[in-house]
Amino acid sequence: MICTLLVLGGLLLDKPASLVDPLHKQYVELFEDLSLTERGQFGVTRVGSDQINAHSSKVKNLNDRDYEFNVSIFGNHGKPLDAKRLEFRYTRNVNYFAQRPGRHVPAPREVGTATKALAAKLVSKRATRVVAQNGDLYMEARPILLSKIECLSCHSGAKLGSMVAVMVYQFAPR
Repeated sequence: MICTLLVLGGLLLDKPASLVDPLHKQYVELFEDLSLTERGQFGVTRVGSDQINAHSSKVKNLNDRDYEFNVSIFGNHGKPLDAKRLEFRYTRNVNYFAQRPGRHVPAPREVGTATKALAAKLVSKRATRVVAQNGDLYMEARPILLSKIECLSCHSGAKLGSMVAVMVYQFAPR
């Protein structure tokens, strides 16, 4: 059963939670765009830096620059996902979040470990979203589901509705 699972380490930030929906919608649209496969772009190669950089201008409320954000993708090279075998496939911002006076954001290595753990929890629980917060860092994991029959030719062992990747969105106030 697919459900929503919340993992709370403090009060959730309402604004980052509302920013995830339009951002996730854009990623889902990228993965569903079959014209990209015709150009040889499969999996995370569809998420080039040109598409990522455009997000700040396309996602409503992200332009106000109240939050820094990062996006990470976990998958298994097109094979069915297994929480124990998830692989880090992509991140938008390799430096993660700057340490600033008065802001409580974990160190990059800790953020990376927490991000993978959140992705694994989403897969193992078959949830539609998993949310966590560590200090000022808000994280939300969401699945990318196989939604088109044409995709089955490359995703062996999958069926429509199978989870084929996990997106982890991270936000911290500036």
